[in-house]
Amino acid sequence: WSSDVCSSDLPKGCKSIHMSAQALNSSITSDQGVQWGTSSSNVTSLRCNPVVNNVYQSESGMVECDSNGDIYQLVKEAGATMSGVYCHVTQVHLR
Repeated sequence: WSSDVCSSDLPKGCKSIHMSAQALNSSITSDQGVQWGTSSSNVTSLRCNPVVNNVYQSESGMVECDSNGDIYQLVKEAGATMSGVYCHVTQVHLR
């Protein structure tokens, strides 16, 4: 998994984005899924943690960008059990 999500597609220096996400996990454990945010240590803007084995979980919301206009993702899973993660940016907010 890449730690940098679609930043090449976002305008340099954008403030935030609104996105929708889906994640699929075959082995559900508490607090596992995908999280997005401003840095690798601050990925709390949007979380998509599946709650049922092999059923897509959908979430949407605002994700803040860092000062360069980049967003980061953190994937938490138990042994390569995530088989699908999709994100769709619907809005870009400029500074």
